[in-house]
Amino acid sequence: MIICGLNSKKPYLELKSTKFKVPYRISLKEAIISKKFFEWINNLVDEKGKPINSIYIPFDFKFTNIEIFEKNTEKGECLYLYKTTSNGKPIIEDFSIVNRRKKMKPIKMKDYLNIEGLEENNIEDPKALEQKIDKYYYNNKLVANYYNNDIKAKAGVFSDKQVNILITTRQSMLNYFIKNIKEGFVTCLDNMTKQMILQKFIDKDYINIEEIAYAQNFRLNLLKYYEIGGKAEMGDRIKKLYSELKEKTESNNLAVCETDEEFYFAAGQAIYYLVSNSESEKRNHGLVIPFLELSTSLKLKQSIITMYKKYGYKIDLRNKKVNNLISMINGYETNSKAADYQDLIISGICSRNIIYMGNKKEE
Repeated sequence: MIICGLNSKKPYLELKSTKFKVPYRISLKEAIISKKFFEWINNLVDEKGKPINSIYIPFDFKFTNIEIFEKNTEKGECLYLYKTTSNGKPIIEDFSIVNRRKKMKPIKMKDYLNIEGLEENNIEDPKALEQKIDKYYYNNKLVANYYNNDIKAKAGVFSDKQVNILITTRQSMLNYFIKNIKEGFVTCLDNMTKQMILQKFIDKDYINIEEIAYAQNFRLNLLKYYEIGGKAEMGDRIKKLYSELKEKTESNNLAVCETDEEFYFAAGQAIYYLVSNSESEKRNHGLVIPFLELSTSLKLKQSIITMYKKYGYKIDLRNKKVNNLISMINGYETNSKAADYQDLIISGICSRNIIYMGNKKEE
């Protein structure tokens, strides 16, 4: 059965060999089947009586006693339909043949950022992965807006930039999670997660470091699982950087940065510590985002030292950890671009802060 609409926007579909305007001719039997099919999909409801819009139909379907849910993709090829309703009539917005979905290899979640109290279960199926991505990066607005062309931004909740990212990436997300097409999903995953995390520092009344840390840690797990852009081992490198930096800041010996990665991760740790000492009533995006927008390592270093001097009176001169951390940052020279190391800076900000470890956090 062919599903084909005809309207003023599609004059090229009109059959020109008849006096009546139709896209194609069908037999009486086909017309009856078509009518019965549309009545059937229009009356599909779930257990709560809500209309079912995403429909998975096996090729050998009958109109009764069939499953029309996603598990059909586990059995073999099936037809996917997404329908809406206008004036009580069903409209098929999208359709595709979906190949059999292979069982997903579990994502074994790791804590790369030493997040206190982190509890993450392994991801074992696409639906669970879809829910996590929707929660951490789209503020639970992805799945609900796969087919919505009127998405509204809201200050402090979902910015214009986030709306744009959603619109440009949702087709790849839909293709992967609903149609089992992987390629576009993997291609956009790196940039999407990074940009959405950066947006969490912007247009917010306050910085929710725990929320950002969970999103960044999940990003590192996704980069490893999908082996994206040479960044698969970034999480493991960050974990090593954290351990080495902790050891150096606690040492009585001269502490020095040895690599660019160590410098930028240490910078992130210092930024969080200094921002937490801010006397601002609201420790919001205005305190952190300027650091993430700096283009050079020199400007980043200068900004950290300036902020350190500003709040230095609140810091005990005998605080070995702080002295070692600032000394490492101030003494390191590099010509690398800070923009190339945003992941390291953000991970440093989000990781459990080494200055506060073992001490009561200063308010």
